[in-house]
Amino acid sequence: MSALTIAAAVVIAATGLTHSLLGERKLVGPLIASDALAGVRRAGPAIRFTWHLATLLMLLTALTVAWPGTPALLVRVIGGTYLLLGLLALGLTRGRHVSGPLFAAGGLLALLA
Repeated sequence: MSALTIAAAVVIAATGLTHSLLGERKLVGPLIASDALAGVRRAGPAIRFTWHLATLLMLLTALTVAWPGTPALLVRVIGGTYLLLGLLALGLTRGRHVSGPLFAAGGLLALLA
């Protein structure tokens, strides 16, 4: 396992943790606390669960990248996907969202590993 593989996994894991922490504080928590979901039963818990499920999947992706013996093609597919997501986030938000650079960096490191 190379240093680039470890770096890719760390960046992907950091992306997941950032997603969970900032998303809960700036989006999910305020949305659930607002009246926007009034009358929609169980919407708040479902939104919170789904948000943090995405984080768990990012952490599992990081583990897959770092796992010894993961096929190089799979690491490249993950890297290409993360790079594409990062470039899309950068373009769609005009560089104003933290996910763009994190996804792009994790993807590029996985592709180079």
